Amino acid sequence: MRSRGNVLLALGVLLPLLASPEAQAQARQPLALSRVQYNTRKNIVKPEGELRARIDALERELTEASRLGRTGEVRRLLAKGMALLSGREWDRTLELSGSLVLRAEEGYVDSSRPWTVRLEQIYRPSIELGSPLSARASIHKPAGTGRGQQPGEKAADLASLESVGRDFLDEPLRIEADLSAVENGGYVLRVELLEKGEPLGSASLPIELYRGLHGRLRAIRAELDGIRGFEERRADALYPLDYVRRVNRGLIERGSFALAPELARAEGILGALQDEGYKGIEKISHAVSKVTPCLRRFSPAFLRSQTRLMPLKR
Repeated sequence: MRSRGNVLLALGVLLPLLASPEAQAQARQPLALSRVQYNTRKNIVKPEGELRARIDALERELTEASRLGRTGEVRRLLAKGMALLSGREWDRTLELSGSLVLRAEEGYVDSSRPWTVRLEQIYRPSIELGSPLSARASIHKPAGTGRGQQPGEKAADLASLESVGRDFLDEPLRIEADLSAVENGGYVLRVELLEKGEPLGSASLPIELYRGLHGRLRAIRAELDGIRGFEERRADALYPLDYVRRVNRGLIERGSFALAPELARAEGILGALQDEGYKGIEKISHAVSKVTPCLRRFSPAFLRSQTRLMPLKR
């Protein structure tokens, strides 16, 4: 049986390539992927008339920005092209929102500890912002399932900041949040920018809260480090730890991974590994819910049936 720990390496390679822009919570979408999405959309829409003229003008700007190596401007023009091809008018709100991105050190968050998130920009909007901006951060239950979750019902207000600046490329906005009163589970963080009290743009980030997560992960790791042998079962127990680490580093998306059951499963395997002899082997089999022929061969009943006491020769 192939260990899920070994399969995780393949997931780390494949999932970032398959993830949607919204699902890439920690990592900036590769520019090449943005180009592919734009060209695919253009081939589907097949713009004509006025739209075709606007797209042609945009692509001349895109060619010049690429020639000069202005990757931020390339990202802005690709976002504008996607909006036009989707039938949306490229206004100041859409341009600002498209530039905003939330970044955090963790997608799986230990809510018993302070947590910091940064509001950044992937390109500089061409719009003029004559007034100081304010920001408000809130946490929401997700609306719908799957990739690119949108904020639904509000669970808590986190912060309200005044005069936050206007250039988040130069100076990202740091928001420190106290999540200790929020229940465990999956949420969407939303940060909204306002100009004179009117919404101007926003960014969202899917996260999962788990109170005491760091301590629980450290305990599992420390206990497993003291066990030798049973490499495949140890890899199964380490699977949720490695998954959390990869998500937090932005290597893979969070997906539908069920954190609490996976941690309970890892602790069940760990408890079995800490037992001795045949009893431990039987409990391992139960923890993984699959008794392999190999394990059955080493069960106590099987060994007793194969054991015969032979007289000692004098």
